[in-house]
Amino acid sequence: MPHSVIMKKLNVLIIADKQDMESLDINKQSDRWNVYWEILHYDEIYNKIESLKKTIVFRKIHFVVFSRNDQVGKLTSIGPVISALKVGYTTISGIDQQKRVEQMCQCFLDFMEGDTVLPFDDETQKKSPLPYKPKGTFSLVFDTEQLGGVRYGIPRIFKVLNIYGIKATFFITNLMQWIYPGIVDKIVSKGHEIGIHGRYHEYLSTSDERKQCQIIEETLDDFKGYSVFGANFIGRMDEATLASLTQNGIKYFVYPLIHDYATLGFRKYSTLNTVISVNRHNLIMVPISVETYGLPWIMIRGMLESVLKELKKNEYKHLTILLHPFRDGNISHIGVLEKIIKFLYNNDLISLPIADKISAHNAQHNADCATDINVARAKRKLFQFPMSLTDIKYAPVGIGIKMIQRVRPNTTVF
Repeated sequence: MPHSVIMKKLNVLIIADKQDMESLDINKQSDRWNVYWEILHYDEIYNKIESLKKTIVFRKIHFVVFSRNDQVGKLTSIGPVISALKVGYTTISGIDQQKRVEQMCQCFLDFMEGDTVLPFDDETQKKSPLPYKPKGTFSLVFDTEQLGGVRYGIPRIFKVLNIYGIKATFFITNLMQWIYPGIVDKIVSKGHEIGIHGRYHEYLSTSDERKQCQIIEETLDDFKGYSVFGANFIGRMDEATLASLTQNGIKYFVYPLIHDYATLGFRKYSTLNTVISVNRHNLIMVPISVETYGLPWIMIRGMLESVLKELKKNEYKHLTILLHPFRDGNISHIGVLEKIIKFLYNNDLISLPIADKISAHNAQHNADCATDINVARAKRKLFQFPMSLTDIKYAPVGIGIKMIQRVRPNTTVF
């Protein structure tokens, strides 16, 4: 636990569904947090946003804790709530539907008591389905900010990564370190990269550059002794963040350029890294090309195929895929992670952490990096003309998924 947190307990608002309160102890005390409760029906959570904002201001809340995420229960999406509140967050949600309540109760105890050392089974057996003549590389990125993702998802993910000899990148919040000391050591000991994801997934964009620089410095304090090159503040940063990152020695950050599905086709964006100059320092923008969140395997495969077609157009052969331990590590989806790896291996790509990729060449002279990019192109379009057989192949499924999500916007399509 960092000295700043020991000296001053953080204010936490637990937003719990009324049904979950049958299993949670509202009277349990914590030596680590000043805990406040907001108990409501998650079906009505969007109608409570304004009152939640007032509570957050009045109680001077540092971050909120949800009792469930959008992978369990009634699949209520908490993403729009977080965006509206502009505050840090985590969840004590279980990640497996059938064991949701049991896992939630354990995560609640972990959160309230802290300093939980998790047992991890060390898997030593590996398969070696590596391409004989690799034609490119890929990076798997895991955003790690939910307790259930660490306790239940990461052990499963480790087993799959170990089987195939994958070295991935984990962006992890400081909060996960405070609750599960040793988790970063475990990640690094397996040869994976770690990057910063915020102290408790807070919004940098609500602060000026001086404050942002201070936040990033405090974030990095918990990572002393580790090599940290990258950051992920997708959706929570602004231009001031770039200067704050460079002042703290960060070499790259990721941003979303997802080859996701629009009507009749996949959006096409550059797969190139981009070097930008900030206060005479180079900072590399690493595009996320594929995201697994909220989509079934058939559409994830479609995104991968679409990106591979883009890769074949030039000499740059690298793509980055964004995953989440609470989602991709749950029982329903862990098999998809293995399918992704097999698919990429079958297309002659091998894995490496992002830091290894960007350090392969000096950033200033890296032929794999573009020199300019129009980030505005990342804005969503409602329509995309079919541009390849891949678009035509996946159009019926993509249209069906879009229709489901429009009729039932809070539905996660498995």
